[in-house]
Amino acid sequence: MASVHGDHLLLEASGSEDSFSDSSDSQEENQRRTFFGSSPSTLLIAAGVLLGGAVMLLQLVGHYRGASAVPAFRSAAAVQLTTAGAPPNASVSAQQQAASLAPQENLHDGNQCADNEELYGGLCYKKCSLLTSGAASTRTSSWTCCEDDCNLASQHGSVGTELLCSGYDVNGEGGCPHAPGVCLTNEELHVGVCYKKCSVLTGGEYAHRTGAATCCRQEGFGCLDLMNDLTRPQFNVGGGVEDEASPHSPDVGLTEQGDAGAGSGEKLAPTENRTDGNICDDQEELYAGLCYKKCSLLTNGEAPIRTSTWTCCRNHPCGLSNQRGSVGGSVLCGGFGVNAEGSCPHPPGVCLTDEEFSLGVCYQKCSVLTNGAFPFRYSAVTCCKTEGVGCLNPMNLRSRPYFAVGGGAGDHNHDTPSLPHSPQQDLAEAS
Repeated sequence: MASVHGDHLLLEASGSEDSFSDSSDSQEENQRRTFFGSSPSTLLIAAGVLLGGAVMLLQLVGHYRGASAVPAFRSAAAVQLTTAGAPPNASVSAQQQAASLAPQENLHDGNQCADNEELYGGLCYKKCSLLTSGAASTRTSSWTCCEDDCNLASQHGSVGTELLCSGYDVNGEGGCPHAPGVCLTNEELHVGVCYKKCSVLTGGEYAHRTGAATCCRQEGFGCLDLMNDLTRPQFNVGGGVEDEASPHSPDVGLTEQGDAGAGSGEKLAPTENRTDGNICDDQEELYAGLCYKKCSLLTNGEAPIRTSTWTCCRNHPCGLSNQRGSVGGSVLCGGFGVNAEGSCPHPPGVCLTDEEFSLGVCYQKCSVLTNGAFPFRYSAVTCCKTEGVGCLNPMNLRSRPYFAVGGGAGDHNHDTPSLPHSPQQDLAEAS
């Protein structure tokens, strides 16, 4: 289905190139009158096309948050154009034009969203502090914010007039929440993708985007009238210049930059001997497919040979008489059955320096995520004030969906994951 709009169908039938001249607009208006005045069957076909387009739009809205199928994802350096081979004056001009399109953002505040937005559940929402005039600054769901002491009585919320993309469930501009990053200043978000603004493309005449290649004179239901729509293949474009003028996902490089560019991930990589044949941490050893703290460290060098989860041996041949062992206060993850940090043994590899293990997965440290207030990880999305049985008290717990994150978020290095991940063997041993 090439297009869902009669305007585009008429263009294909005429075989002529479109333009914004007065003569072409007049010709299109005559074509519309001829088309809609032809016969009842023609009107029926048009109604069917419109209905199909509406269904397609609803399907797209259902997937707006993920924006997984984006025509041309741009990297963090997209706004800094590659101008090799271009004349010197053209290169400078292109770079200046690209720089002028970048929004004014604090690039070193740790916020991957726009300055008036916050990251929650992997999407950028308008800050609760702005939505509530500072009364409730902590987001607890798509539609709710809470005061400093979060409980049911301190929640503020609004779903607006619609369930999605209204009330507190909005981005910084009042539209749908979106993936981290921002668009250029001459772009607008539509279904999670950045396109050049319809107001720019049409000189303000069709200022509201309703599709990848369609702009409308009005908002809302007025766009169901084909007379208010204008579809052009060249509307499916981004706001960048030259080779970077394709639609794209919101660009995190326009909201946050690492201090050392692509190499900033090295600061998060642990210091390991990567040529010793050990795919565990330097203080660990591999036994039965898991990484345990070295027996030599657990026994101060007296029994360096691991013989089981809880036992170490002084020398070969290992027997009952030269074994040392400890199960600790619990059968699992205690005594000698621990990793280098004193928690459960894990698959081969290591975490980043700002991460911690939880059930064999690397997460960003709770001490970092909560500024030390809840420093002990209790689960993928929960941090605790204390350790052990104290975490059975809900008052000691804080749960947030964004606690389920890796330590590499925001450094723009593909080698340092921003999502929870298995231990990385390449950080322990070079291939």
